[in-house]
Amino acid sequence: MDLAIIPTDSSGDAAFRDAVLGTEMYLPQHSAGWDKEFGIESTHAEDQAYGASKCHVLGSYTASCTASSGYYEVGYYCDSLGGSSGSAVISGISHKVIALHHCGCTGCACYNIGVPINEVYADICANEALAADWNCGN
Repeated sequence: MDLAIIPTDSSGDAAFRDAVLGTEMYLPQHSAGWDKEFGIESTHAEDQAYGASKCHVLGSYTASCTASSGYYEVGYYCDSLGGSSGSAVISGISHKVIALHHCGCTGCACYNIGVPINEVYADICANEALAADWNCGN
């Protein structure tokens, strides 16, 4: 896992939060190696149900596009293309990382999927060499 992608704020605290159902979110990405693009708006009915044309966290699911991870992953319809895996999924409220995008879906038959950032943090804390640097257990 490339831990360089997990930002810290100016105090050194990890800049992430848990995903909460219905939270507005956005997805900065460099799909297919193109210039930076932002997935911000959605016309999908599930996003529209929250009263705004924005992307939202729509639930926690077992990813249908990968092997079972043993935990639920964050689901959303925010558009992505190949090459976006590893992009931060960011809360539109706190602007903190809530997941790492890793699985897209063509059409509207299933959600795009991100690994919850708390699962990434748990992996970091399980690594003794990294745990102190990330204030694990504090």
